[in-house]
Amino acid sequence: MTIDVEFGRENRNALLLNSTSADDYVASRCCFLNGLIGQGYILGEQAIEKVLKSAILLIDKNINVRSKKQFGIHNIEQLIIHFGSVANVDCQRFFSMAQKLTEAYELLRYPDNKIKVPGSSYHFTPKFISEVDEVYIFVAEKLNIPDNVKYRTGIFRMLFMSSVERTKYWLQLDNSILKSKLRDWNAEFIRFKQ
Repeated sequence: MTIDVEFGRENRNALLLNSTSADDYVASRCCFLNGLIGQGYILGEQAIEKVLKSAILLIDKNINVRSKKQFGIHNIEQLIIHFGSVANVDCQRFFSMAQKLTEAYELLRYPDNKIKVPGSSYHFTPKFISEVDEVYIFVAEKLNIPDNVKYRTGIFRMLFMSSVERTKYWLQLDNSILKSKLRDWNAEFIRFKQ
């Protein structure tokens, strides 16, 4: 099993974003599940923002995912819309979650921010992690990565190639979305290794 070096070179930024997004995702889950709700929202936003940027770059290397004009600042909804367009998938069901997450990020990450987020009066809850799980795993499954790279980056590396059991623990704890996929993913990984 070798990493496709050329693919890695051509998609360096996308793969780095994917790996960092996975770290943020696990950290978000750990925070949510341990009552650090504000940090859970912040890290959840960062995880989804990075995995979306990674997915977009893996489809279109020429797009500037840092463009404030095109994507705004930490605007998950704009990234989801663009991802849906370039990946040719329907992401409309995630728009409400994206708006909540973007608003929460603005309120929690920058408490001294003078910008008022319209309509931002909602109850922060640890149950929101299930919405983060749904979007993150949906996008991670759609990443345009060959198998010989896929299992060495992001959540697939954490699940199948990592020896850090605590990371796997936080990734899987109370994660019904992941649990519904894990059996098929295990079978795919076994076929890949053969």
